[in-house]
Amino acid sequence: NQYRHNGNDFTPLQAIKTISDILTYLGIKQRQYNELNVCNIEFGLNIIPDADTKDLINGLYFYKKTPFTIPDTKKPYFKKTDATNYKQIKAYAKGLQFLEFPKYGINPNTFRFEVKSKQAKNICKYGINTATDLLNLETYNRLGQSLLDEWENILLTNQTPDFSNLKPDEVQFIITAK
Repeated sequence: NQYRHNGNDFTPLQAIKTISDILTYLGIKQRQYNELNVCNIEFGLNIIPDADTKDLINGLYFYKKTPFTIPDTKKPYFKKTDATNYKQIKAYAKGLQFLEFPKYGINPNTFRFEVKSKQAKNICKYGINTATDLLNLETYNRLGQSLLDEWENILLTNQTPDFSNLKPDEVQFIITAK
């Protein structure tokens, strides 16, 4: 991506090649990869949902018992939660970041769900200890499963429910419960 964005498709094989290319560019020999400990990692998934990404972001409330916050009021469609002292969950409207850059080809409705891990003790839970682990395709399968597992801990409400098949008292109950 020439260091411009992470809004398009980037497969695990492309990640492995890129990491390998960077290590080669830095002059690090393959025998040294096990000496390079991974101390921070961010990994995520971009999707283009059927629903409006803005509604999706607005419907995010909690990761487990920790509320999502909007750290910058100028970016209302970027939410994060400090899940633990060493892990953040981020969810944001990736496509809105690049509306002024159509040349990147990022769909305006792109949603990004991301995990940021800031301590090695958490990163090793993903089977990642050194640079060598980042060159193993199985690592990316674990990261993908981890994203799915983390999503299961999200409280998401439907901001635009379809009440057309409900009775008036059912609609009133749902509206009152919000």
